[in-house]
Amino acid sequence: MQNQPVTVLLAQAAGSTLQLVTIASVIAIILGLVVGITTALRQYSGYGTMTTPVGVFQNVVKILGFEEGTMDFYTTDPIAPLLHFRAGGPIIFFSPTAVGVGDRTSPAPLHVFPNPARESAWIADLTLGSMWQLHDHQGRIVRRGIADARAQIDLTDLAHGSYLLMVTAQGTTRRATVVKQ
Repeated sequence: MQNQPVTVLLAQAAGSTLQLVTIASVIAIILGLVVGITTALRQYSGYGTMTTPVGVFQNVVKILGFEEGTMDFYTTDPIAPLLHFRAGGPIIFFSPTAVGVGDRTSPAPLHVFPNPARESAWIADLTLGSMWQLHDHQGRIVRRGIADARAQIDLTDLAHGSYLLMVTAQGTTRRATVVKQ
């Protein structure tokens, strides 16, 4: 090796280096596949139905943890944790119920005019064919009808006081208080 040109030494070193890198890459790929497959087989161990105190869940995946005696269960549609179990430790159950308040659309307000009224009141913004009922304070129906675009309620022979007006159309009930003077 002494007194040899650098180009000759470089050619020998490049060949050896290429062999070592190739061998190391092949060993790394084989080792990675073996470890990956072994880990995947150890973790994923089941798919099916799970019965819990709050219900029965379909399409549940059981995954074994890295620590001995730990298991996690996940629902798959949507993907969410369901239960965590550790031998000798607590069982943690993740409830699938919503924890927030969902948006709820309120029906459009019911407009009655004049209110308070003496002899009659009008119901505005009705859907053709809406059914309406006027209830007294004991819940009895004192008037009822099927409305066109605007319905008139005759109040002449009713006692003074408050009445509950209920209008039902397309499965939605709207309410308003009507005051008779």
